[in-house]
Amino acid sequence: MKSGFGMQLLLSLPLLFAFCSCDSDSAKEDLPNEKDLLWNIVPALPSSAEGFAGLEQYGVSLYCFNQLSSECLQFQNAESFSSLKSFTVEKAAYSIVAFLADKQSADLSYDASSNARKSDFVTVHYSEANLPDLVLASASVTKDVTANVELSSLERMVGGLNISFTDVPEDVTSVELTLNNLYDEFNFNGMYGFSTGSSVSKKILMTRSGTTFSCSSVTLPTDTEISELPINVTLYRGSDTDNYKIKLVGGVVADKVATLEGTVKDMLVHAGLSFTLTYAPWNDGSQISDGITVGGDVNKQWSSAVLPIGGKSGQGYDNFWASSSLVNDWAAQYDSYLYDGIKDLDHKDEYWGPDASYESSVGTIPCWYINLGGNRQGVTITYWNKFGGAGGQKIRTMKIYGSNNVADYGGGNTDWKLITTFTSDKTKPTVDAGAEVTTGRIDFNEGKTSYHFLKCEITSRVSNTGDVIEDSDVNVSEVNITVWSCK
Repeated sequence: MKSGFGMQLLLSLPLLFAFCSCDSDSAKEDLPNEKDLLWNIVPALPSSAEGFAGLEQYGVSLYCFNQLSSECLQFQNAESFSSLKSFTVEKAAYSIVAFLADKQSADLSYDASSNARKSDFVTVHYSEANLPDLVLASASVTKDVTANVELSSLERMVGGLNISFTDVPEDVTSVELTLNNLYDEFNFNGMYGFSTGSSVSKKILMTRSGTTFSCSSVTLPTDTEISELPINVTLYRGSDTDNYKIKLVGGVVADKVATLEGTVKDMLVHAGLSFTLTYAPWNDGSQISDGITVGGDVNKQWSSAVLPIGGKSGQGYDNFWASSSLVNDWAAQYDSYLYDGIKDLDHKDEYWGPDASYESSVGTIPCWYINLGGNRQGVTITYWNKFGGAGGQKIRTMKIYGSNNVADYGGGNTDWKLITTFTSDKTKPTVDAGAEVTTGRIDFNEGKTSYHFLKCEITSRVSNTGDVIEDSDVNVSEVNITVWSCK
């Protein structure tokens, strides 16, 4: 047995020696060189950056995000693009993003560190100061690259708005504007958003030169879901103020500049001007033509009056009723009619909720019927969303009809004419609970048509999860009505 074992061992030695005697230099050639596993990246601006004057001198925060994990693997902060340094990363899939601003601003906050994620937001804290020009440049790196990586995708994240009012009365000491429906943040993917869940406003104090007030403002765009930019204008005469509203068709657009020029006389005569703007590219140095069109005849004079409303239960007015109402203590007390007799400060003591089951069973839509007290050429409807922790059952859309047939006011529907469909923008769950909602002035064919009666059909609501639902389960607090006459 010993002899057999020795022979087996002896026969195995040459084979073992054969495996151990391979060329070590040949083995090293099979291993990749370390530099073949790395990319050396030098960020560069493309030739298309010529349309962004001075961009190479903007302050820059540069991020290199892993495309799969969204983690930031490299970060730099530099005073200019040319001051950025090259960097080395392992070969993988990356998104390189540069956030550029033409000057520092205390109005901005964002994560300038390697802790940032691509989904992080740059948030704007609005003040009277202008925002700087803000640009995002980006590139995707997924295959072998040369040293220079051009950030060829360039997006200007702000828009410009130049406003000038002429022929301002000499007793006006200052003019303040409030821009509405603005976004207040965007992320490194270039997506806009709202830091609090709803749009924001920005106040601008205009500069006076004789009887002209003007301003130039850089701002984030307006909410794309809203098709107009309302601007509240306040004229100060010492301690006295006059307030007006201008509606711009469209809104602030990123990478564009618009000029609005108008006379205060137009505002004073026509309380709800509508302007149409023509935008020009940001880098267009020529005089911008705004193409203003005034909504309606400025020679017409509008006057308004508050319309006290109430149902049939001894409130002093019999000019408002609802098609149905839930049976509760309040409904029993006020005979199921919503009215504006409660002059409290928070508008949450009482509320109206239609009888959704009844409306559904008879196939009707919950409605308000309003007797305007005579022939009117316009109306403003203001109501308050019901308070509540969940924040649901808010009106989303309301179709408003007009008629001069008293039988229609009594519940008929033969002569109703659709005036407009109002869509509320105060529908965020919880955030807009108890919020004041107003239609603004609704003109009846620019004041050319008169109606004695109105019907408001509640056609959709928003649930406490933010979903739009076409049913009749809505809650509303106090309602105020203002009627308009035009001559």
